[in-house]
Amino acid sequence: MLNLKKIAVTGPISSGKSTVASYLQKLGAFVLDSDAIVHQLLYSNGSLRKQIVTLLGKDILKEGVIDREKIAEKVFKQPRTLGELERLIHPHVIEEIYRQYETTKRSFSHTLFVVEAPLVFEIGLEDWFDCVVLVLAEETIRKRRCTKSHYDQRMQRQQSLEKKKALSNYILENNGSTQELQKKTRQLYSQLTHL
Repeated sequence: MLNLKKIAVTGPISSGKSTVASYLQKLGAFVLDSDAIVHQLLYSNGSLRKQIVTLLGKDILKEGVIDREKIAEKVFKQPRTLGELERLIHPHVIEEIYRQYETTKRSFSHTLFVVEAPLVFEIGLEDWFDCVVLVLAEETIRKRRCTKSHYDQRMQRQQSLEKKKALSNYILENNGSTQELQKKTRQLYSQLTHL
């Protein structure tokens, strides 16, 4: 059976994780976005949706649909509530990652199974992966890429970068041009396929 390597792409907000994952996909990797899984769960999993509304209140609904911005406004001001929300959502996300991995493995169509996962360390999933790639950019660059409040909210939830560096197998610096990042990603792809 084809050895489908499990790769996590992680990093702080606005570091370039999605761009790296997109480049890896163009090079032939199967790519899964954990945020997209959450988005899909909020629409398709009725039981989970009910639990979230019970936890956070009906004001997170907009025309009967969960509004992710309203959730963010509510939970990032209340760390305990955020923790409770994550305990509801994360098991479903992990289950979907496992399911997609098994499906992709049976297809024999890829050698890399890449999951873009901002909180891979925070949810304790790093040991499941064969390799963790940490995408980094200087803080001034990351802050320019998003609003201050959005940046501050997301960074409060993440482990320190020093800890992430120590736990990662590869560190991809993204402080230059898109061409530089493409070149680094091609080199990374080559290294990962020869693990």
